[in-house]
Amino acid sequence: VGWGMAQVLCQRPGSEPIGVETERSLPMPRGTPGRLMRKEILEQPDAITATLAAETDRIREFAARLRKDEVRHVLLIAHGTSDNAAMYARYAFPIITGKLATVVPPSLFTVYDVDLDLSGSLVLGISQSGESPGVLEFLEQARKRGALTCALTNTRSSEIMGVAEVTLLTHARHEASGPATKTYTTALAVLVENGGFGAQSAAPLARMVLDYHLLGKLPAGAAKEDPVAVEAEADSEE
Repeated sequence: VGWGMAQVLCQRPGSEPIGVETERSLPMPRGTPGRLMRKEILEQPDAITATLAAETDRIREFAARLRKDEVRHVLLIAHGTSDNAAMYARYAFPIITGKLATVVPPSLFTVYDVDLDLSGSLVLGISQSGESPGVLEFLEQARKRGALTCALTNTRSSEIMGVAEVTLLTHARHEASGPATKTYTTALAVLVENGGFGAQSAAPLARMVLDYHLLGKLPAGAAKEDPVAVEAEADSEE
């Protein structure tokens, strides 16, 4: 979620952004537009922390399988917001694993019933709900065609957990607002952690950024001067 959107969600009509006010001093009443989304934006660091605490060993196990020689490339299947996570993985996985990755449409099987040989492929289906019909069907067909299948979802009890051979779970809990926030960012953390590239640092960094931009809290030891104000003052003196 862009910080510009986050700032909009955290202000009242006709007011300045509340970057210097705390959640406690300015609670948003029930029914206020954006209230649920702001709440879930602020839950992102905790969701990332919970996900990596519970899933890091499983992620590393999956990453080891991904690096095996018999896996030649990665196919990514997703819909909606999860498709954005797949696009991220398309760029990240070649860097992390040395294996090419591409996003493919579920319609190859669901509509066109293409006869594909997927031996040597790893197919990763990403679905926050775990119930996306196109993703489920692609995983089922890919497994029959010789692919190693993996699922990334936020819903433990979903159908996708029984379809894929390997399952990775995000721990963002229920997401009530329409636009995805914490389910998306926890999925990104899982994808990055496949390389051991420091997703463990993502949660504390996300917390500091959110505290500063939304609640006006500076990290311990940080300069209290507003750099924009300092620069403006220097310009005026000149």
